[in-house]
Amino acid sequence: MRADTLVVIGGLTLIVLILGAKHFPELWRGVVKGWNDLWDALGGGGRFRH
Repeated sequence: MRADTLVVIGGLTLIVLILGAKHFPELWRGVVKGWNDLWDALGGGGRFRH
């Protein structure tokens, strides 16, 4: 998959999540936790904050 395609998909996903966060805060918390776990697994250190 091309990088620009990933950027578009990522951007759309982010928009949907931000809009959905107003209606599904527990879903958003789950997504953030998932990102934190993924980031840790990749050795990113620190946390993804929103």
